[in-house]
Amino acid sequence: MQDTIPLKEDCPQEEVLALINRILEEYRRGGTGASAKELPENLLRDLKRSGWRWLSRKTYSQLSRWCDPGKPSPRNDFVQAKARKISQALFGEVIPRVQG
Repeated sequence: MQDTIPLKEDCPQEEVLALINRILEEYRRGGTGASAKELPENLLRDLKRSGWRWLSRKTYSQLSRWCDPGKPSPRNDFVQAKARKISQALFGEVIPRVQG
């Protein structure tokens, strides 16, 4: 199994960074729980480390679970909407939920 998942070559970096920052801002305002803070932090780490070429399997799985969190709530809905947009920007689609 591959440890990294390649991104599409022409992903809009500014759009992705804006979405990541929105999640972090909402977390700082208290609008999301602590688990929502890990997603943008992990995305930023992987994107920086890879030069916008890949995500680690762990971050990919985390993003996939936020794209389909399984438990509807206003807090999850906010992050889910941003996660779906990030997924579309990075992969060209809303990625399917991955377990683990």
